[in-house]
Order: sequence, then structure tokens, then C-alpha cells
Amino acid sequence: GTGLGLAICSSLVQLMGGSISLDSRPGVGSRFLVKLSFDLADGDLKTCEAGEDAFAAKAERVDGYQILLAEDNEINAEIASSLLELEGARVDHVWNGKEALERFLSSEDGTYQAILMDIQMPELDGLEATQKIRSSGHPQAERIPIIGLSANAFKQDIDEAKKAGMSGYVSKPFKLEELVSALAGKVL
Repeated sequence: GTGLGLAICSSLVQLMGGSISLDSRPGVGSRFLVKLSFDLADGDLKTCEAGEDAFAAKAERVDGYQILLAEDNEINAEIASSLLELEGARVDHVWNGKEALERFLSSEDGTYQAILMDIQMPELDGLEATQKIRSSGHPQAERIPIIGLSANAFKQDIDEAKKAGMSGYVSKPFKLEELVSALAGKVL
């Protein structure tokens, strides 16, 4: 009832190069159509390497990453974690900026390859947490990618994120490709 399953299905379909469409009529119901193309196997399923290579090329961008996710909304956190874990990343989730700051500061150099930071959170918002991380003196403080996550995607919001020290900004609801691009340093 929250749309979580559909969001995950949509991301998986996009990863596989397919499409998903909806036909909905009030009082009748809804029909979802998923279209996917696959190579035919020559007797052995392992011979379908073209599709595997395309998926592997996408997954290599975050495969093996340890990501710190600061998100106070349970559904958003579950979606982000699921999508990133499907791509091979490991996700440590915290509920607010204060917890993100504490977790990062107590981590050893190299523990995290990126931080995903919701902008509006209780106790310490994402902008303040980012500023504190950047000025902390931690060995990774100045170089770790910190990607802002917010439903607000106006130029002013992006400028504030940049000013706070964020290296990327992705609006919610996000697409996996946008998030991966931000992690690769291609956004903001």
C-alpha cells in the first residue's frame, strides 16, 4: 500500500533495460505491463553474457562500496538500501545527522566510500551534519563524497548543499542511475 514494491520493481526493470507501464481504470482495477528483452541461450544459461556484462558494468560503480545512509524516513531508507544492495553495496543506516556524524567520526579511515545524507532530519539536519563532518579532522573528512537527498530540488537548495560541503545532490524520489552518477561525482 505504500508503493515500495512498485518502486523496487521499476528500478529492477530499468536496470534490465526494460520498461514498465500501467493501465488503470477507476472501479475496474490496474494492470502493470513489464517488457524485458533477453538473449537466447545456446543450451547453457551461462552463455547469455551480453546481458550479464551490461548489468555488471552498472554494478561495478558501487559494487563493494560501504555507504553510510542518514535517512529519518523508514520507507525511503528501505528503498535506498535495497537498491544499493542490489548493486553490490553495503549500507549502514542511521536515523539522523547526529548519528551520521557520530558513526563517521568513530569509523576508521577508508571504512566508508560515500555518505548519503537526507537534508531534513531531526536532531541535526543534513547540511549541519555535513559541515561538521567536513571540519572534523577525520582522515576522510575533506574527500569523502557526501550526497544530499531531498524532495526539494530547486537551485537554491542545491546551492545550499554545495555551500555546506556536499559533493552531490539527488532529489527524491531518486532513480538508481541518478544516485550512482552522484556517487561517481557527476552531479551538483
